[in-house]
Parts: sequence; C-alpha cells; structure tokens
Amino acid sequence: METGISYFGNRILNHLATDLEDISTHGCTFVVHSLSEEDMQIYGATMRDIVHTTQASGLQAWLEPLGVGGVFSGEAFSLYAARFPNHQQVFSTGARVPAICPNWPDFRDFMRMWVDAALETGTNVLLWNVPRFATPRQFPWYRGPSNAWACRCAACQYLYRQRFGEEIPTVYDSSVRLFRQEQMLEFLAEVTGYAASQGATNALCLLPFEEHRGDVPWRAAASLPGVHIFGTYPAWLNTNMTPEECFGQKTARVVELCRFLGKQSLIWVQGFAIPTGREKEVATAIEIIAANRIDNVVVKGYDGYKHVSSIASERPDVVWDTVGRVYRQARRGSLSKTR
Repeated sequence: METGISYFGNRILNHLATDLEDISTHGCTFVVHSLSEEDMQIYGATMRDIVHTTQASGLQAWLEPLGVGGVFSGEAFSLYAARFPNHQQVFSTGARVPAICPNWPDFRDFMRMWVDAALETGTNVLLWNVPRFATPRQFPWYRGPSNAWACRCAACQYLYRQRFGEEIPTVYDSSVRLFRQEQMLEFLAEVTGYAASQGATNALCLLPFEEHRGDVPWRAAASLPGVHIFGTYPAWLNTNMTPEECFGQKTARVVELCRFLGKQSLIWVQGFAIPTGREKEVATAIEIIAANRIDNVVVKGYDGYKHVSSIASERPDVVWDTVGRVYRQARRGSLSKTR
C-alpha cells in the first residue's frame, strides 16, 4: 500500500525540504501537491522545483487541480470563474455561482492547458479530485433555496435541447439527473483521455454517494479508459456513521469495483478539522483501508492542517503523530488490528 499526504500552501523550497524529511519519517511514500490557477500563473518554475525536490527525496509527487474552475475540490479560488462570468454555473433558481460549467468548450481547452502545465513539472500522476456540479452548501454567502441545483447555463440549455428535444426544466427530475451524469462523464473522459495520451497516470476520486444524489456513477467513471486509479473520500465526520461503518462499506465497494476493472484503488482520509479526542478514528480508518488491501491511501492534509486556521484540527500535532504511527505500521505490515 502506498501512503500519501496532501501538502498545500507552501512554495518556499527550503521549508519544503525540511517538511519532506518530516513527511518521510511519518511513513509516507508520496505527496499530493496542488497546481491551482494561481500556481499556473505565478509559480510555474517553482512548481517544477517542488516536484523535483519531492522526487529527489525519494517520494512520488502527484498533482491535483486544486479548485480549478470551481469544478474540482479544494480551498483555492478560481480566477477563471471570475474572469468568465458568462461561463459560470447557473442554479435552478437563476443565480450564478463562481464555478465554471464543465460543458463549455473553452473550459475544456483550459483543462488541456492545465494538464500540459502539470506534466511540465515532471510529475506523471494527476489526481482529479471530486469533480462535480455546484451545490448551495459550497457557498456560505448563498441565501437561496437549499435544494437548488446546477446547471442551467446557456451551454447546458443548448445541450439538453439537443439530447431531449425540450427545454431543461427548473425542477430536478430523472432526465436532469441523467443529463448531469452523462455530461460530467463526457468531461472526465475528455480530460483524462487527453492526459493519458500525454503519458499521465490518472487517479480519479469521487464523492462517496455513488448514484444516490445524481452524482457521477462510480462504475461508469472508473471504467473510463483514461482512468488508472479510482477511489473515494469517505468523510465520516459529516455523517452519523462510525469510521468502521463508513470506511468498511466504502472501501469494500472501491476494492470490489477496482478488482473487477483491473484498476488501482484509492481512499482519502480526512486529517483536518479533527475534534479533540477523535484522533484515534483517523488511525481506525487507515487500519481498515490497509486490511482491505487498498493500493493507495492519502490523508488530507499535512501536519493536521495546522497552517489552515479555518479547518485546522483541534490538536493537529496529535493527528499528525497518529498518521505517522499507523503509516509506519502499515509500511512494516505490522498493524495490530485485523478486520
């Protein structure tokens, strides 16, 4: 099992070198770095140095499009969404939100530019993390109906008419659900296909709901030819489930699907906003993942996200020490718990 940590927010190389030593001693074998729109515009050469420094330390370097277009998960804001408001997603209420609709051809061209920029750093693994249509809960300032959905922009209205021969409704129904799934799958097929044609390994991480809310169907997404690694992010702290229940179910499903398709498996574990006294649940999650023989596990994020005040763990040092202890045990094959 490969053991990873996400590492965002630092672009100072001498600090990176120190942190990479710390990351290695905590049992990690790879680091997920971000390549945001800001990075593309300002830190191009620096990102090459970051990737090379990571690799020189003996760790793999993955890159993810943090917050790019507002389509992918992450704390970064999207310059693209601010610059092209006409391409923003439109809720069923008519409200525009700062996230680009993936149906716009210009945005797909931009994602090819992102792939090129990512591969120029020297990485060969791209992590497409939680691509999705926008939801009201993503925007704390939004005061409209909580059941609003995206997207009804001009591109979606045109494509929906082409697909169904009628106007896209304002009420979410089975046709809207199918349309959203088909369009997101088409988008993912295009970007992962292009990346694979350039020699990249693509890892795709989706929300843990499968088709419950109309999100991207797992099997269809994992089956895409350009996807080599597939997984999910069981955020148990946002549910009424124990880590045993949440990770047991989701990990087993990912393993089953990836074995059937002949792909590598991936599970994210939350390492931020962990309340005092619940740090051991992070260890439990990793133990379950290891017992189920997942190929890749990554914790978000480095050092308990101590440097991200809005979502830092209450005892980040305890979280990070916990991750290190269980990762080292996993690398030695000496985890005490068996499931």
